[in-house]
Amino acid sequence: MSEKYCVLPGQQPVRLASTTGHVIIVGETPRDIPTLFIEEARGKGCYTEKEVADIKSRIMGEASPGQKTDSDSQQGEFGALMGQGQQGSLSTPDAGKAGEEADPRVEAIKNATIEILNIGNPEELTSGNKPKVEALEAKLSYQISAQERDAAFEAITATM
Repeated sequence: MSEKYCVLPGQQPVRLASTTGHVIIVGETPRDIPTLFIEEARGKGCYTEKEVADIKSRIMGEASPGQKTDSDSQQGEFGALMGQGQQGSLSTPDAGKAGEEADPRVEAIKNATIEILNIGNPEELTSGNKPKVEALEAKLSYQISAQERDAAFEAITATM
């Protein structure tokens, strides 16, 4: 049984194309994609349904199905930061408004921020549980400011 893939809430849909002319658009609604497209989908920021649920639970500080909740764990620290038990999504306030183009640099920083939060490595996080600028720069391969990091973090957590 194949897994369904989608983008994170608030992320722009991803267009996948093959040399045979087949095109698939992957949005927030999980969908089956042919094996041929999985590597490209991963490279363009698509996640499985389970991965999206795990990312949301890490940011919200909630346990995923089958995952233990430990107040001393990194996940518990995210919960304290985000207000444990709140319901919400990873969508940004401006995401999805008609006629608006997302800034690719901002989207890349938000995606890298989510990846680092998903991994949860304490060495890549500040004491306030934000990704360190150096960790984001290593993932992005270019320099960013702390203000850009903060704006991406706030955009991700704004609707939670």
